Amino acid sequence: MKPIVAVLLLAFLSGCESGHVYRYEPKPALDAAGHTFEQGRRASLALFIGMPADDVRGILGNPDETSASTYGGDFGRPWPGVCWVYKWNQDWPQTPRKMLSIVFDATSRPLRVNNWEWSDF
Repeated sequence: MKPIVAVLLLAFLSGCESGHVYRYEPKPALDAAGHTFEQGRRASLALFIGMPADDVRGILGNPDETSASTYGGDFGRPWPGVCWVYKWNQDWPQTPRKMLSIVFDATSRPLRVNNWEWSDF
């Protein structure tokens, strides 16, 4: 009886030891257009003041969010603008989530880039 218990115990314990260590591999963060953060960062280097919105869409794709607001009020020269936001939600708690906000001058047709900035959110 004891040899059977020993064999069963050995079989049970050897089945629990796989020798493989599982690690959590984070998924790459993608924006709504399917770009990784690194692709978005590189594409943003091509932005310039006055760039048409269609050109921005061509290099970065469609934004994750859009909004309209009045800008420049603090300087006494308010102007209407449209903001496109691209977000990269990292799937890893220690990595900051990145956001690229691009503001277009809504008084021009086509819309043209007025400014942009990167930030964590």
